[in-house]
Amino acid sequence: MRVLVPSTGLYTYPDVIVVCGEPRFDDAEVDTLLNPAFIAEILSPSTEAYDRGRKFEHYQAVASLQEYMLIAQDRMHVDLFTRQPDGTWLLRGFTRAHDAIELASIACRVTLGELYEKIELS
Repeated sequence: MRVLVPSTGLYTYPDVIVVCGEPRFDDAEVDTLLNPAFIAEILSPSTEAYDRGRKFEHYQAVASLQEYMLIAQDRMHVDLFTRQPDGTWLLRGFTRAHDAIELASIACRVTLGELYEKIELS
């Protein structure tokens, strides 16, 4: 599903999107979400800089977005950005299989090992 950042006009296709409550769509096609609560991106060498930089700048303008997760594909590593009450973003990094990632926006808890289950890392 596509996500629109209305204030900047950016359309993206995140790897994972979660909406809480009633989804709001851009038009009657019901294929462009306006109110994601959680977005995750799987990083690749060709997209990592963009996902961490300009794309995240756009996502920060989405008022409903509470958490943004970046998942490395070449090693066990996750960065989780969480919107704070004052609008700033807190970054937490996870690198060990037993690290528990609390996703408050979607009431979910997952370990890094669970995220990487069945994934062969080089």
